[in-house]
Amino acid sequence: MTESSLLTARRQCGHCKKQFPVTESAICSDCGTVICADCAKMCQQCGRVVCPAHLTACADCGRLLCTDHALRCPTCGLSFCSDHVGTCQSCDGATCWDCMVHCETCGKEVCSSCGQVCGTCDESICKDCSQPCSQCGTVHHSEHLEADSITGKDLCPKCRIVCEICESIVSRVNAVDSVRMVCIDCHNTKARRKHWVVAIAAGVVLTVTAGAYLIWGF
Repeated sequence: MTESSLLTARRQCGHCKKQFPVTESAICSDCGTVICADCAKMCQQCGRVVCPAHLTACADCGRLLCTDHALRCPTCGLSFCSDHVGTCQSCDGATCWDCMVHCETCGKEVCSSCGQVCGTCDESICKDCSQPCSQCGTVHHSEHLEADSITGKDLCPKCRIVCEICESIVSRVNAVDSVRMVCIDCHNTKARRKHWVVAIAAGVVLTVTAGAYLIWGF
């Protein structure tokens, strides 16, 4: 192709499909597509030229980024430049600052997967400072959990009761709500005691009746 024909030659842009002079062409460094000058964009972090399909803008500052430098937040799904993401201090994953969780116990900045809300006091906590209730699975500060007197498993305030007779801590599953909240052991003991009182009383009545019959003949 002569120099004059090269200057007049045109081709179709691989992205916008418009015809453009071949002297103004560029190649996307990601996919190799030949594109026009209008569609050729430069990553503002590394300087690579890419097509619009492989370019994204930082959701915070608007900086144009190629696929290698656009960091996607796993929580909100938006892309950011390196200046607007932080590193989770628990799992080392990248997360945008808006989605970071500040642990109010140890002060760590963690991602939403490693940070939750205490089910008792509603404070933000990281997974290193929290512990799940063995019954309902909600996470809590460890000081809000107490061990079941029967199983030894940790229970949150909503899943445990204090027996009003023996004062032991038990799961609501092992409690009976009659006149008052009592553990199943105390309930069964009370039931057995009531059974024996009735049985003894019945025995006394029978004994007195039999004695009266023998003495008085009726």
